[in-house]
Amino acid sequence: MKIQNFEALATSAERRFVFQLAEAGLLAIDTRQAIRRAVSVEAGILKLVNEKQEFKLPKRVFVVGVGKCATAAAEELETILGDHLTGGLVIDVTKTNICPLKKIECFVGTHPFPSDENIAVTGRLIGLLTSLEADDLVLVIVSGGGSTLLCLPENNASCLEEKMIVQALFEAGATIQELNVVRKHMSLARGGHLAKAAHPAQVVGLIFSDVPGDDLTFVASGPTFRDETTVADADQVLEKYGILRPCGLEHCGLIETPKEAQYFERVVNALIVSNGLALKAMAEVAEQGGFKAEIKTNKLVGEAKTVGQEVATSLRSAPPKTVHLYGGE
Repeated sequence: MKIQNFEALATSAERRFVFQLAEAGLLAIDTRQAIRRAVSVEAGILKLVNEKQEFKLPKRVFVVGVGKCATAAAEELETILGDHLTGGLVIDVTKTNICPLKKIECFVGTHPFPSDENIAVTGRLIGLLTSLEADDLVLVIVSGGGSTLLCLPENNASCLEEKMIVQALFEAGATIQELNVVRKHMSLARGGHLAKAAHPAQVVGLIFSDVPGDDLTFVASGPTFRDETTVADADQVLEKYGILRPCGLEHCGLIETPKEAQYFERVVNALIVSNGLALKAMAEVAEQGGFKAEIKTNKLVGEAKTVGQEVATSLRSAPPKTVHLYGGE
């Protein structure tokens, strides 16, 4: 089970039912199961099941990944690809003494704030991607926490400036979209830069969304997507929250993201996991338990104490045997 202390918590029929809902949601977005559902290999053909796309596996196939799902997803891909896999590199946030991967290098970075360690590993990741050729295929795992891990400021700058700006944005209450607009323009590995580095190889992005509404261009600051935002947009966010003054900074080394279409012509991005999958699974279990289930939103945002009051008020006015389900960031 995903909830390891399930029995200890399920001390009544009602609590057991609630934890059954939570268990169903967690199982629906389990990293390993999600990869097995989404990716398969048959007779030298890589298939993206949900996207109904196929790729003939070339002589060289690589896996790279960033975020909280990177190592687990890469381990499943090693099994699926087998001898077709050439190598790769993942950056995760979970500390481990032994890398469970055989052909893929494992690294651990800091989160939620960047560090020089993140910069060093991201530099290695970019180096691997820039070595790829037109006949190569690279699978890119993108998941939550990837923005912080993909820290690579211009001109060998440190991550100190970004750390101060991100912390100030957190404290000011900026949305995840606003935060990532700024972060896209503070690194040479976000906002489409991974796709540019891998060009002209075939890129397949496997996206684990943790962003409300599943705007995939904001997951881990969209490293495999053509970015529609600009330096001017990032400047507006910083100005809106008055960020540079509290940080004691006079400027911010913003970088424009790659806009050239050529870098994205051989990029296919697939949504592997979202909170919508969890909500749907939970609704099904609720219905099986004799409840009327309603998915209220998958875009829940706001101050916790305010949102909590709104949720409680909504449920009080609902008829008995009702389950309201919410998903957010």
